[in-house]
Amino acid sequence: MRINNKTGFTLVEMLIAISIFAVVATLASSLFSTFANNQKRTKVSQELLNNAQYALEIISREVKNNEIITFSSDRDERCQNLPEDYSQCLLFARENGETAAFVYSGSELLYVPIDCTEDDDGQYSDCAIANAQQPATVLSADYNKVDVTSFAFFLSPDGNPYINDSFNQQPRVTIKMAVKYSSTKTVEQVNHYLQTTVSSRVYKR
Repeated sequence: MRINNKTGFTLVEMLIAISIFAVVATLASSLFSTFANNQKRTKVSQELLNNAQYALEIISREVKNNEIITFSSDRDERCQNLPEDYSQCLLFARENGETAAFVYSGSELLYVPIDCTEDDDGQYSDCAIANAQQPATVLSADYNKVDVTSFAFFLSPDGNPYINDSFNQQPRVTIKMAVKYSSTKTVEQVNHYLQTTVSSRVYKR
């Protein structure tokens, strides 16, 4: 007598196996998606930080090596005749006589060549954007995906120490900046807050 011993999966066993596979596949997909999003967020965050830090380094270098020429806490005096949408201004003069400014306008940080009048005492006034010179973008959503949400220069002392002996102190500039990555994707919406203080190395007293 011949007996055929054949085994196989029942319908219930197959349904259970398929269900387990579906759960494992869903978990694996979720883990991979989370990992990919974290990687993307980390990359975007580092890119944003690198761009913001580079901007601070550019400003810091100019502060260290050049003469700050306006110190007033009043916006109109600090920014001279520059456009009203420049809410924050840092005006400086180089050793070769060139004058320029870093300005904050809305959500952008710009470098602006300017022309100023210098009197016999070395005081600068009537500063305005130089003719035939275009502002250069340092940070902006269009230029490097950086939206500058807030920006401020804080200068000390309260007056120009290069022309007023009562302010016997080297100029010092504190820069505070908040930035976010310009993107509509939730995973890419990261932000950073940066602050630094720099002293000028220019001595004229």
